[in-house]
Amino acid sequence: MHKESIVTSTFKFISLKIVGDLIYFPIWWYTVGLKERFFVFLKQMRGVERRLALRIWLKNIFVPMYGFYDILSRFISFFIRIIMLVYKTAAFFLWLAFYFTLFLIYILLPIFVIYMLVQSF
Repeated sequence: MHKESIVTSTFKFISLKIVGDLIYFPIWWYTVGLKERFFVFLKQMRGVERRLALRIWLKNIFVPMYGFYDILSRFISFFIRIIMLVYKTAAFFLWLAFYFTLFLIYILLPIFVIYMLVQSF
């Protein structure tokens, strides 16, 4: 019976592990990794919506500000809220574009790296 030394078995294990990880990495990137990034993207968008309080502004669009119920106060409150909603919606879509761009970079980065490696040879 032939016994391997600890050095050779360790070397085999490490080399197989590295080769296996290199082969599995692209598969992970576009399956489990992509799914995780997508959920992070959704979490970030929910956080932006909460910080901007878009639902609260929409829910209270017809509620007069500061408890003044006369017609002029309702009119002013409505238009101030419309202006704020336009501003906050624009900010939301800017954040959406930013996070979506990061998500696309995540998807396209390995393809770009492989393309650049092929072009260099």
